Amino acid sequence: MQSNKSSSDLIQADHDLHDFQQRAVEHDHHQSIWLKAQTTLKTHGKHAVRTVPQRLSRMPRRYFLHMLVLMLLPVGLVVSRNATVPAAKPQAAKAPAIAQANLPRPVLGATVMTKRDEPVLANEETTTDEQNGDGPITDPEFDDSLVIPVTRPADIVPSTLFVTINADIANLRNGPGTEFDRLDKLNQGVEVEVFARHNDWAQIRTAGGQEGWLALDLLDFDEETIAALPAAQNVPAPPAAKVGTITEDNLNLRDGPGKDYISMVKLAGNQEVALLANYEGWFQIETAEGNVGWVSQDFLALQPGVAERITRAESIPSSNPDIVGFVTDEGVNLRSGPSTKFESLGKLSSGAQLGLLARNGDWLQVETAKGTKGWISSDLVDASSFVMRRVPYTDNIPALPKPAAKPAAKPKPKAKPVAQPVAGGGGGGAASGDVAGLAWNFVGSRYVWGGESPSGFDCSGLMKYLYRQIGVSLPHSARGQYSSAYGSFVGSMSDLQPGDLLFFVNTAGPGITHVGIYVGGGTMISAMTPASGVGAVSIYSSYWLNHYYGALRPYR
Repeated sequence: MQSNKSSSDLIQADHDLHDFQQRAVEHDHHQSIWLKAQTTLKTHGKHAVRTVPQRLSRMPRRYFLHMLVLMLLPVGLVVSRNATVPAAKPQAAKAPAIAQANLPRPVLGATVMTKRDEPVLANEETTTDEQNGDGPITDPEFDDSLVIPVTRPADIVPSTLFVTINADIANLRNGPGTEFDRLDKLNQGVEVEVFARHNDWAQIRTAGGQEGWLALDLLDFDEETIAALPAAQNVPAPPAAKVGTITEDNLNLRDGPGKDYISMVKLAGNQEVALLANYEGWFQIETAEGNVGWVSQDFLALQPGVAERITRAESIPSSNPDIVGFVTDEGVNLRSGPSTKFESLGKLSSGAQLGLLARNGDWLQVETAKGTKGWISSDLVDASSFVMRRVPYTDNIPALPKPAAKPAAKPKPKAKPVAQPVAGGGGGGAASGDVAGLAWNFVGSRYVWGGESPSGFDCSGLMKYLYRQIGVSLPHSARGQYSSAYGSFVGSMSDLQPGDLLFFVNTAGPGITHVGIYVGGGTMISAMTPASGVGAVSIYSSYWLNHYYGALRPYR
């Protein structure tokens, strides 16, 4: 087959081959020179590095100062230039493009790549646009760990900031304040997006797209991030307060939304109340005194739009609940009447359910699960105030039991032994039965440790209170009261008289730990336990006989 190439084409091809060979030779020559220079640099470099510490130690200190000045001088020039040059000069017009045909052939291995991936000469001037097209460093010897870390300035906030709620319940509101309405309740740990703030409130967006406001202290924030949040735009104006005004005097505040609920207190007219909830024409309110209850909307004056913003009550109590309570302590006495003077009908277990039949003072008439009816102190019954308001009051109570007859006195010995000599103290005759009669008035009172008033007594506090009424001062201690400084000792239980103090040991620890007052007929009144309170007991029971220590007749 005959070739179609002309002689000129063959000459040109031969010329190109020769030119290519010449460039290859030059490339090999440059490469060998570069390898020799690299070897020399490595050899001298290692030596120079090893000798640097020795040379530095021999250099005068002034050289280091001179080097420092020389290094800082370019920085100062750059800063000065940026401060004095008002604006960048207009970019010079680009030189006309050189025709591709007129470009000299590049030397092999001496080309660079522009951002357009086109080869250009290494010594060719690139335009400003091309100089701005540098890519990231890809040199494998580049060490990212040597980059100096810089703290993010406080005034730079990520465009998207997510934080978590750090409170058990967070109220999402439609404005930055508690006076704004609640939109939703968000739980602890929920993540929300924060994009603005106003005072102490953050404007947020939930994962479901709901927007609103949360108090900053409900969110897991650091102070720098809070300070850097942008100010919110178009902050809503506060709405009218959720309050109303009572329009009628002596208005019943009931414990439920309806007239079949019980009135708790009477409200005066023209007072402002907070609105908490609504239910079928009734509003739950709170007064300035803290009373919470329900009133009809017919007796409330409200500003326009307020009623619609009040949350509807999720549930309301029944107006006819089960009137029951539960025993709080173990072994509580169920008595035949509303006082510890009445006999015990049996013991009640802790947690036992009781039907509440009536009340008288601080006592409740109850019925057990087995149908036994009796009385128990209200302090020993767990029942809500809502239930207790529905327990009717009664005066139909049994009569108090009469004191037991005094046993016949034993014959006295001819010579009365004296237990201990009377010393100190003064005052004359011994106490009489008037204090014993006074003691009966406090049977049924509460036991209060350290108490010495009708609101509550402990054992020595009751004795101190009783004798204070007749002008006799006693210390507030069973151990301290058993002293000849306050009276004369009684030698035998057969010699006891109403008003004498009886002392017992080892009832609440070692030593004298309990005291009561003898009221005659073998009966003692004392404050015993929180369950039994102040009560009357027989001193001839085995317990008291086993712990009896002695008696004292206080001076008057």
